[in-house]
Amino acid sequence: MSTLSLGDESLRHVLRQIRDQVDGPIEPTYIEQVDELNFELFVSRFGSLAQACLEAGCEYVVKNPDPTVYTAGADDAQQRERLIGDLVRIVTHLGHSPSIKNLNSYGRQSYDETISSFGSWTAVILEAGIDLADVPNYVSPTDVIEELERLTDELDTPPSHEFATAHGAINTEIYDTRFPSWEVALRSAELDPNRIDTTRELITELELLAAALGHRPNETEIEHYTETRVRTFSNEFGSVSNALEAADVPSERDLSPSGSLTDPVDGNTTIPSHTELLRDVFTVKRRHSIEWDNHDQLREAFEYRGILDEKHYDAQFGSIFDTFEFASQLDPREYRSPRNDRIGEVPPEILGDHACELAEILGRRPLIDEVVALTDHSLEQYLDSFESWETVFEQDVEDADSDTITAVSPTNREILEDIERVGASIGRPPTVEDFRESGYLPVESALRRFGSWTTALRMVGVEVDQGIPAEYFAPELTRKTISRANHLCEERFDHESVLVDDVYRMAFDLGHVPDRDEIRKFGVWPSEMYEVVLENDGVLDLSSTVTEVGADHLQAGRERSQLVSDLESVAEVVDGRVWPRDVALFGRYTIPSYVAIFETLEDAFIAAELDTDHFPQQIDSWSGVWEETFADARSFLAALQAYFEESGEAPTMSATRETGTNPQECYEYYDSWTEALKLAGIPPKQRKQRQSGDKTALRESLRELADELGYVPKTTDVDQHGEYGLSTYYRHYSSWQSALEDAELVETAASSAKSDDTAESLPHSEAELEDSSLLDQIVDEFEEIGGEDT
Repeated sequence: MSTLSLGDESLRHVLRQIRDQVDGPIEPTYIEQVDELNFELFVSRFGSLAQACLEAGCEYVVKNPDPTVYTAGADDAQQRERLIGDLVRIVTHLGHSPSIKNLNSYGRQSYDETISSFGSWTAVILEAGIDLADVPNYVSPTDVIEELERLTDELDTPPSHEFATAHGAINTEIYDTRFPSWEVALRSAELDPNRIDTTRELITELELLAAALGHRPNETEIEHYTETRVRTFSNEFGSVSNALEAADVPSERDLSPSGSLTDPVDGNTTIPSHTELLRDVFTVKRRHSIEWDNHDQLREAFEYRGILDEKHYDAQFGSIFDTFEFASQLDPREYRSPRNDRIGEVPPEILGDHACELAEILGRRPLIDEVVALTDHSLEQYLDSFESWETVFEQDVEDADSDTITAVSPTNREILEDIERVGASIGRPPTVEDFRESGYLPVESALRRFGSWTTALRMVGVEVDQGIPAEYFAPELTRKTISRANHLCEERFDHESVLVDDVYRMAFDLGHVPDRDEIRKFGVWPSEMYEVVLENDGVLDLSSTVTEVGADHLQAGRERSQLVSDLESVAEVVDGRVWPRDVALFGRYTIPSYVAIFETLEDAFIAAELDTDHFPQQIDSWSGVWEETFADARSFLAALQAYFEESGEAPTMSATRETGTNPQECYEYYDSWTEALKLAGIPPKQRKQRQSGDKTALRESLRELADELGYVPKTTDVDQHGEYGLSTYYRHYSSWQSALEDAELVETAASSAKSDDTAESLPHSEAELEDSSLLDQIVDEFEEIGGEDT
């Protein structure tokens, strides 16, 4: 009997059987080995062999695009070949991603109809033999199967299309463009579409909603948070109440918090729990010290500070005011996390005592930064225990002199004079630890105002360059200080000191106390936050402005050129690639001023004609400069340079590993090993060339080169970066493909593992698999061929 009589599902079943036999992806050569199968059969039914494999849930691999495979029996064979040729050229030679947009932009003509004839755009990419790692948002057949199996495990039955749309992790557009029907999608995962249970799905819908909310849902929440109408539950179960009884949900609607009310609010969740809503309300209340019954002030504070959308309050509590009313009856101390779960928990009284003791020692109120740095307590403990930083010092402390526990806002000049005093007392420029030990004022304020400790030192006449001891750079303390500043402003906790420091930072860059327009432009945080600082008479002192001899303060209209000149001076100090931290350490102006004028540090570098290709990520914030990613990337390139300077050779991945550096870090920062070598200033091709090599040496060299490049080497890669020339390879191999296969860089049909177990048949409809004898014959023939090849 002819294979033409087989239905589409039977052909998909054949592909799955072959996949199970080889225990790997389908390759065109497998189809050629079976007399009853041919490419024309799959092209006529599915548009392409690749599309047939996608619908069958099988991975598909081609070494090189082969017109014999994808044009078999196609009416538009010439057009198909032109399409594949253009796509390969665009990706391989032009270096663009394989997208329809790029094909339309760089292709020789419009291919919309030709793409459709393949079955899907994904099928075109597969037939072109393109590396799927280059395909944006590609979802493999294996990933699709695993997702369908996960949903099936969750339901205990195969999911419907509607359920997968609402609760699946894969965009349903993947299913809709890959499979002709939902039934085919389920069969690709060997699931029986006849077992879909919509009643079970409705019950699961309620269970998932109850778990997300943390309580028994009501009709308003069901209508608001699910795609299923309340009427559907009533029609299926008689009433919503009956549906809830059938589901595994709490028997009572209890809106009592299920956790701490002082934990941070998760603003990214789609369905916030009632506990998250109450946390949001208590955060607003705590930061603004408003009475629960003052609805106008609570409303204003919520609109300014609230994180979660008001619609969630309306759905779960009735309204935001009903939520306030409910929250007013709660004591947040009753809902604190269990003591055993709160590492290092300390009673608020002790936290307050320690902060006040430090205040007595310093003779002023400390910053929260100082308390965290000088005690064993964490910022989270203070946030958890007190409504504001001021309340820490409101308690009665035995023998405490209230006059000593006052806030101090030193001027820039006073901080610099304190640094000079400490330096004079120890006989050398002070480090941050020296200043912490002997200084009167906070080292964190110095860091926030001048951008780095080296800048503060330079302001008191210390010559600063790359040769000074490492402890003067203080990267870790600077990183923590700037990162904590963001957190303090978000939490409205000791944020006044942070904002005062930032106004003084602007004064340092501008040469005068900034006005409101300049604060909007140069401030790190939203301009309205600074109002509390500006309204506090006497906090800022015009005489505090620091004037450095020869300093060129930022002037309106000249900021770009001044900042560019500053970057150029940093480049002279560094004498090499300039890293973000170099700007903070050796520049005249602070990072926020760069961000204010250029939006990103990269744009500033480009304006100054400095390289940015060594930046592993974009920088558009102050804290971004101090992220460990940049320090780690710099250290990685330094390790490559050190090896090169010692050996005279470009380091390989294996050589780098032997020095104690993990070579895989390269791909956390850069696209390939060759790129990293170039950024480190190392000529990739500078290796000790050998005149000849045997197959073992060639094989090892190819593998190392593949590791360095991050992809399977091409002949051009070997010619530019290889340890051996192409002629050496062609003396030992008949083709480049043979060399790659010998190095196990390309899988072959013969090397694919075969399963000894008989593949278990998936459930099929009788109409699709009515001629099982022909299917068995095809599979048996493939098994025999496979057996002969081993």
